Amino acid sequence: MKLKLILSISYLLIILNVYGQTSAIKLDTSFNTFDNNNITYVNALVKQSNKLVVAGLFNKIGGVQCNNICRLLNDSVVDPTFITGTGFNNEVKKIVVLPSDKMYVMGAFTSYSNVNINYLMRLNPNGTPDLTFVPNFDVGSVLKDFAVQSDGMLVVIGQFNKYSGYTRKNIVRLKTNGSLDVSFNSGDVNNGVFNKVLLQSTDKIILAGEFTKHLSKNVSGIVRLLSTGEIDNTFSCVLPLNGNNVITLQTVFIHANDEITIPRRDLYPMEAKRYDANGGLLYTYSFELNEASVLLPDGNFLTSSTYNTGGGTFPIEYTPAGNVVKKYNTTGWYLTYDFSYDIPSKLFSIDGITYMGCNYYETYTPSARRLVRLTDTNEIDFHFLPRGGPNYSITDVAKHSLNKYILIGGFTRIGSAKIRTIAMVDSTCVVDPMFNPGSGFNGPALCLAIQTDGKILVGGDFSSYNNQPAPHIVRLMPDGSIDPEFNIGSGVDYPVYDIQIIDTDKILVAGVFGQYQGIEVSNIVCLNMDGSANTAFNSNAGTGTNGRIRKMYATDANIYLIGDFNFYNGNMSKHIVRLNIDGTYDETFNPGQGDNGSLNDAVEYNNKLYVVGNFTMFNSQSRNSIAKLNLDGTMETSFYDPTYNGGALSPGMNVGIFSNALIYTGCRSTLMDSGNESFLSSTFHATSFDIGDQYLTNPKGIFYGDLFYGPKMSDDSSDYYLKHVKFSVAGTELYVFGTPTYSIGNSYEAREANFIVKYKGVATAPGGVEPPITTGINNFQKANTIYFVSNADEVLLVDSENSKGELHIFNINGVEIYAGLYQTNTSIDMPQMNSGVYFIKYMSEGQNVKVVKIVKN
Repeated sequence: MKLKLILSISYLLIILNVYGQTSAIKLDTSFNTFDNNNITYVNALVKQSNKLVVAGLFNKIGGVQCNNICRLLNDSVVDPTFITGTGFNNEVKKIVVLPSDKMYVMGAFTSYSNVNINYLMRLNPNGTPDLTFVPNFDVGSVLKDFAVQSDGMLVVIGQFNKYSGYTRKNIVRLKTNGSLDVSFNSGDVNNGVFNKVLLQSTDKIILAGEFTKHLSKNVSGIVRLLSTGEIDNTFSCVLPLNGNNVITLQTVFIHANDEITIPRRDLYPMEAKRYDANGGLLYTYSFELNEASVLLPDGNFLTSSTYNTGGGTFPIEYTPAGNVVKKYNTTGWYLTYDFSYDIPSKLFSIDGITYMGCNYYETYTPSARRLVRLTDTNEIDFHFLPRGGPNYSITDVAKHSLNKYILIGGFTRIGSAKIRTIAMVDSTCVVDPMFNPGSGFNGPALCLAIQTDGKILVGGDFSSYNNQPAPHIVRLMPDGSIDPEFNIGSGVDYPVYDIQIIDTDKILVAGVFGQYQGIEVSNIVCLNMDGSANTAFNSNAGTGTNGRIRKMYATDANIYLIGDFNFYNGNMSKHIVRLNIDGTYDETFNPGQGDNGSLNDAVEYNNKLYVVGNFTMFNSQSRNSIAKLNLDGTMETSFYDPTYNGGALSPGMNVGIFSNALIYTGCRSTLMDSGNESFLSSTFHATSFDIGDQYLTNPKGIFYGDLFYGPKMSDDSSDYYLKHVKFSVAGTELYVFGTPTYSIGNSYEAREANFIVKYKGVATAPGGVEPPITTGINNFQKANTIYFVSNADEVLLVDSENSKGELHIFNINGVEIYAGLYQTNTSIDMPQMNSGVYFIKYMSEGQNVKVVKIVKN
């Protein structure tokens, strides 16, 4: 027998998972990804439909999956209307856009969006395959280049022996449907390879490469063919052999008047010569050209001025006479050559704008990118292909609604979106355009709290928001506008450092202020939901603290205050005090003499209280940076961190519950293996003291704290520590954020930090559901309905009025045992639950929240 439980307002049927297995912690790479680190090579950048098509070897741009090809909107946002499906299964090397906006694509691929096709294909303007073009290269062929004639036929060169069953060695001409033009037969390159094919205005074909004969005729690295494929004997260009008695041409340029420029990288010193349309020598250039060079429409060349095995130099624009038109100020950006794979970096010019495809790079400036755009002022445009995240500091983060997050900080841009100091982003850190903060805050925003109705509380050291008065605290609507129902009048007179919502209907504000709405309060004030002062709580708080409150930690029954004070309402309480939920002093909590330095954070876990800070003693006992207390404030003397001999993280900055473990953070003050990658700056230390220890170190240079380290460290033992960490309510998400600094000097490599990094808990239980984490039930609205169920098998049926939503299930201890999404009319069988009380919290997409209580006999 099954009992059907029907919830009248949008509830999801969920499967309750049995936990107890160990959990893991990993970086959530979908949040604020390093866009350009997914790019290995950029081989093509072309304009199509007034947008840019990028191709090469990559799997993501801007956090968007786009295998080896994508189209970009303004400021590099991936165009969702360009439909590539699963993309190409291997590298793209060249693209030619046709007047119809269709495009030919060549590369090492054998499929595109699940369509099997070898090495060459045609795409429709929207990126879908054009199946009317069906080439037929044998598997194992290698295509080097192609050119499109004025009649639409393609001349293709490479390394192959057959095409559609016909013997064709290394060069073919294809009709517009992909079939072979049998009238064109140019035999084989006798003793080398073709690397480049170009067309003059008469459709005569220039072939360049590494060869000394073609069709049994002595030709040195370059030859011109007639439309029949035969050699054009009127082409008189003769090139000198290099020291190895061969000629190796990688690049040839055809000018608008059919004149030809030929760079010679195979000569030392390198040289470039210009020839007339029939191969007669005109002059030698006074500057060097190479494969990365671009011939501009006005006849100028954009090039890096020299190549050498030690690196490279920066882009320079020259006239044919060798005069410098423009020298780009790209200090730290080396446009170099990947000698390991013999692949040059690229330069592109689109509508007069210069782009660099840095296939191999070295940089000591922020944010190394594989594709960059240069500005009109000849500098790198850091708004093009930025990381997915903010361009400057983050001071707080809070989860808002279904896969939405609120970020505050000093940023003025997130990705390509211009947005100031506060933003709503999705799960990949892309800005939600429906949230509009206008000009944002006029000073630092320091803390956040999200109400169950989706309204956003922000505190800090500001006086206005979007040019409207906001004295150190403001409440915003989910669209970013100020909530007119939150009336705080003159607000508080000095900065707010923390905001907590307690009892679902009270707002606790703490900081370093002395007044609220002109009434004296000392660093703490409790507000009602309309912004009025809660006189009962404030009366119990009395004279408040005699120093700054840095942080608050609320449980179901108590509130911990952490800061720089020694008294609360006349009661001695050094740096930490526990209040009852009504604001009265909790006399049952007595930590004695407290710490000998400072406290930064605290958390209750497994009926114990953990405190972290910058101290070496707690209540006259030796404890470095972290101490474990009983809930009456006495020291838990058995606590001992074996890894750090009592806690060698100094100072301890944050502590919280994440992925079924206690996490605390800080910095080692000693250098491990000086000069090597094992320097553990700002290391997470995660332990449950029962399950064992585990570490989250810096994988490939993820940002921790104030300094972002690359792979090479100096012999610097300074303490750089993790300033900001925030744990989600459910404890299954962890955010690392702050303001990075950059190292100075040649002894170590520092690059732009990510500003915010997200980790997530991962369970090893079946289905990969995240493990249970303790939280407080008072964070949610009180249960609206109570259902009683028996021990029979059950089905929880959802008959939703909303299309989708988010659902969480908690046990009586506040342990979240499930978190997930629902869709309308979802029905799933529930496995057997133990007897007890469960809370089901539902949040619709429209921010409606309801909690149902289930009591199982």
